[in-house]
Amino acid sequence: VMNRAVAWKPHIYHRLALQSSVMGHFCAVYCLTFDRTGLRFITGSDDKLIKIWTARTCQLYRTLRGHVYDVVDLSVSCDNRFLASAGNDHSLRLWWLHNGHPLLVLPGH
Repeated sequence: VMNRAVAWKPHIYHRLALQSSVMGHFCAVYCLTFDRTGLRFITGSDDKLIKIWTARTCQLYRTLRGHVYDVVDLSVSCDNRFLASAGNDHSLRLWWLHNGHPLLVLPGH
């Protein structure tokens, strides 16, 4: 069996187009994820903030504060109830997604 490499075909992306641009963080955005409904997206940034946006209008919905250094990863729970964030402050934080309140901080990660 001959192993053939599949060539990258950039022409298949010709229908992709920028739909909107969002300005809201003071520094670079390191991570982005959508909630399980697809109605909101969440960004984490070098400015230590997590921002929740409405996907349809790109309006800021909520800002979460708590990390001491930049936010580098985000994940939404399968039931869409929780948001986990990881920061370069070596902490993992768990938030209630519906109201943005902090639930748990795990230092040293």
